[in-house]
Amino acid sequence: MTTPTDDNKKVALVTGATGLLGQVICRRLAAEGVHLGLGCTSNEAAANTLAAELSQDFGIECSVHPFDVKSAGEVQAAVTDLAERHGRVDILVAAHGVAPQQFLRFTREEDVQSAFRVNAEGTIHCVTAVLPHMQQNNFGRVVLLGTAAVLGRLRSAVYSASKSALEGLVRSASLEHAAHGITFNIVSPAVVEGGPATIGDGRDKLLKDYPLGRFILPEEVAGTIAFLTSEAAASITGQQIIMDGGRP
Repeated sequence: MTTPTDDNKKVALVTGATGLLGQVICRRLAAEGVHLGLGCTSNEAAANTLAAELSQDFGIECSVHPFDVKSAGEVQAAVTDLAERHGRVDILVAAHGVAPQQFLRFTREEDVQSAFRVNAEGTIHCVTAVLPHMQQNNFGRVVLLGTAAVLGRLRSAVYSASKSALEGLVRSASLEHAAHGITFNIVSPAVVEGGPATIGDGRDKLLKDYPLGRFILPEEVAGTIAFLTSEAAASITGQQIIMDGGRP
């Protein structure tokens, strides 16, 4: 067993750590002095590279934890490993997800099952795994990555439905665990700069829907998440923050 970290820095598990948003979120939390556990499903080499960079750049401890969010057992094992390394788990940022893009009538059964198993069920596995460690210290910050597509977006019915489940999760969980100082919130961005939708011929047409004249920046999402994980956000819980650049 690894000797627990001997300092007062917070410890966070970030799932989807090698994704576009996951990497920026990890870098922002590392800059805040948070020790990190990088959760990844398949891209372990990229996660190891990111962990080495964050450790060197910010002087924090960063470990890699490959697991499938659809497996409650794998999630629990990863959280236990992280807790044994540091003696605590204070923050969960669930930044994993799949986003099937198809008109509802053409959506395949396997896409429906994947969306709900990863986006809804997988997130529940992650939340339930970290709760005992947060309750032990009477402190916790749970931030789930949602999507502004829950307000309505073409070709996103199944994706929106699977992410909409997160709102019910945080609203109920926030009531159940408020006495333990654990908060639950969702950050739901619209189209993020650097994502597939921002590249290609459809970019200029899509930009017309954004009054700001630009897409959401990954750093803006990461900054909002960093705030929600801080002591300053102790009274914000059970909320969904939509980051859509003022889309009508």
